[in-house]
Amino acid sequence: MPLTSDLTLDASKFKPEAISEKTNKFNDQLIKIMEGGPRWWEVGAAKYRQMRWNGETPLPKPVVLMSGKNIKLPSREKGREIPCRVFQPESGKAKGVFYHIHGGGWVLQSEHYQDTMLKSLADHCDLTVLSVGYRLAPEDPYPAGNEDCFDVGEYLVDNSEKDYGGPLLFMGGDSAGGHLSALTTFHLLKTRADFAFKGLVLNFGAFDMSGFLPQAWLFKLPLVLDVEIMQKFISSLSEAASRSC
Repeated sequence: MPLTSDLTLDASKFKPEAISEKTNKFNDQLIKIMEGGPRWWEVGAAKYRQMRWNGETPLPKPVVLMSGKNIKLPSREKGREIPCRVFQPESGKAKGVFYHIHGGGWVLQSEHYQDTMLKSLADHCDLTVLSVGYRLAPEDPYPAGNEDCFDVGEYLVDNSEKDYGGPLLFMGGDSAGGHLSALTTFHLLKTRADFAFKGLVLNFGAFDMSGFLPQAWLFKLPLVLDVEIMQKFISSLSEAASRSC
């Protein structure tokens, strides 16, 4: 008797002709926007981060909300602290904590780049949302960024009830943040064996550092990310790792 998977996909929905006119127009606009500036490795990571913050790249300038609070949490390194950004729910009653790890290819962005999303998550889910400002490549070689994510995760497991009135319930991130969230989960399985998340939100995470699935090579539209950009991100991280060995 044949087995039936719990997950079924309708292949017809992925054909080019199934894309709506609205989506095609949006994609065309996005491609034109992304053509309007340099790629990050052409000017260097540090300069591109500042350009992005100043609104000098094709993507919009980050929106900073006054309701966000900057804090610092302890690092495994004596005398060093890890910057984080916190949003409390508008209701004032948090059920627990959502631990967020930002994307940016392990090279770009910070805990300050997604205030609107973090506040929305806090308000709609009644959660305290904390985003970690982990160290970035290539200036801070692997495993510096990973360790910052691990250290904040351990701190929240141990202290979120005391600090925020509720347990650490969820963790998630986008792209590189999804990758770091998965690694942090595996780390906590070893160091906090009695702890378990209620759920993980791993949006378009990068989980294979050795290469890419065929669709990455075959997809030709330059929509924000392409194979070259991903290769540059991974190369920057791996080169930083090799220098630290």
